[in-house]
Amino acid sequence: MPIAVRMAASVSMGEDLSKKPHAIWPQPPEPAIPAKLPPAIEKAYEQAERAFMVGGLDDAAAGMYGRALDLALQHIAPTARGTLAARIRSAVAANHIAPALADWADEVRLIRNNALHEADGTAHDDVQAVRAFCDLFLRSVYTLPGLIAERRAAAQPPA
Repeated sequence: MPIAVRMAASVSMGEDLSKKPHAIWPQPPEPAIPAKLPPAIEKAYEQAERAFMVGGLDDAAAGMYGRALDLALQHIAPTARGTLAARIRSAVAANHIAPALADWADEVRLIRNNALHEADGTAHDDVQAVRAFCDLFLRSVYTLPGLIAERRAAAQPPA
């Protein structure tokens, strides 16, 4: 498991170490972020990935994967209001997402809620499942349609 190491070269006597940057050793791999994400969704997903890769931050990762999903649903169904559960139902009713994706999105919601609101947090296996679903969801909602649009645009004869 990676460990946090203080950058000792930049510390002087009596200095508050809590404000000094930390380095993670060994360096975790760069996260694989799905392409074509709006910036806020990309930011939330990247934070989730970094927390997941460092290890020991399962609750933080689950919370940020849930945030990425929530932001995605707000983006694709902007008129949907209320809780994440309500937005999931609205996205299905408006045919923005398939019912099978909504069922999994609801599981993500429950795991995210457990990570954020329950004292025992969430299990690593659940976070792995949330991670896999969010990756698939974001790729199906943003990456694939974006690549198809690019391909179609490239296939159009010049005007």
